[in-house]
Amino acid sequence: MGFDLNTLILLLIAFVSSAFIFLIIAIFSKQLQKLFDPLFEKHLIHLEQEFSLLDMPMTPRRFLLFQIGLTILLVVVGIIVGTEIITRSLFAVVFPILGIFSTKLYITIMKKQRRKKFDEQFVDAISLISNAVKSGLSLMQSLELAVQEMPDPISYEVNLVIQTTRLGIAIDVALGEWAERMASPDLDIFVTAVVIQRQTGGNLSDILDILASTIRQRYKIQGQIKALTAQGITSAYFLVALPIILGIVLYIVQPETTSLLFTHKYGLMMVAGSALMMSIGAFIVKKIVTIDI
Repeated sequence: MGFDLNTLILLLIAFVSSAFIFLIIAIFSKQLQKLFDPLFEKHLIHLEQEFSLLDMPMTPRRFLLFQIGLTILLVVVGIIVGTEIITRSLFAVVFPILGIFSTKLYITIMKKQRRKKFDEQFVDAISLISNAVKSGLSLMQSLELAVQEMPDPISYEVNLVIQTTRLGIAIDVALGEWAERMASPDLDIFVTAVVIQRQTGGNLSDILDILASTIRQRYKIQGQIKALTAQGITSAYFLVALPIILGIVLYIVQPETTSLLFTHKYGLMMVAGSALMMSIGAFIVKKIVTIDI
């Protein structure tokens, strides 16, 4: 095995030290944010924009501090895990990059899940608003009914629109800002239809009924496409993950032999070539199975 007792003790010390760092960050986050805000102002603004689309229990500033603590942890782990000066230096650089990438990937996945849930609920919300308009309610009253009857995230997002209008902003502007923030094609069509109807007149309930029917048909076709491309997507994930997992296992079992991939020039060329070919293959598969409707 590649890990002896001293290495395990060092890993334990690294984890304990990192846990202590996280504890200090959690306790003194308000004081630390005064130090980190000017240094990471642009990144913090980006996180605030991302978190505006999510219902996260953690604030953007705390998430930033978590990223900093995770980077420190992974640098220490990379130095300890490496067997030689080159591998230690390489892991100390690669591990933090992978850690930051994983946190960004987590935010991206959360955004996609919330947006998917929003899109799934939006058809029912359109039907609810259409029926409310048919019963004689105004558009604002119909939106308030959607807040009361629909679950999150629809109720949360529609409530934001209503609260914005109560601040004196026109309903057309509030709807436009909502569509821009969510970046949902279905919402864009809905907002465009409502704004045009308010400007030119017409039967809003009939327009919304047609829109809801069109979106349902599109979801049905998308479901059929996902079923037909599921095998290809799964195969692509497996083919990309297999070399990485196998490389980690081989490094744990035979670190002296596997480290040649990162210490010898031919090994580095093989790793770079493999990563390039895997990336090209994953890109091609993604293009093949991605069908926009």
